[in-house]
Amino acid sequence: CKIMKTRYAKPFESVQVKIPYSTGMAPTSGLVDMFEKMGVLTKAGNKLQYVSKKTGEIIAEFRKNWTEEKLTNIMLEWDNSAKVTPITTDETVEEE
Repeated sequence: CKIMKTRYAKPFESVQVKIPYSTGMAPTSGLVDMFEKMGVLTKAGNKLQYVSKKTGEIIAEFRKNWTEEKLTNIMLEWDNSAKVTPITTDETVEEE
């Protein structure tokens, strides 16, 4: 059992993380939240929308409909020269 401490959780709260051994973690796991914090995905009503840097196309989807393919396409549009503020966390993992 792993105990995760973060500034977003209540003090002395523990969480159980389940990782499927057959598939492992999805490569795009957590990207929707990260893109939203960076301002790449913005709220449009009850959907999150993305404006393509290449074509200007607006893609609006419900949070759970952002597929691995769509998130990968967003990652490919953002290159290393993009100026974004890095997200820092105080996460530590301890074994019980």
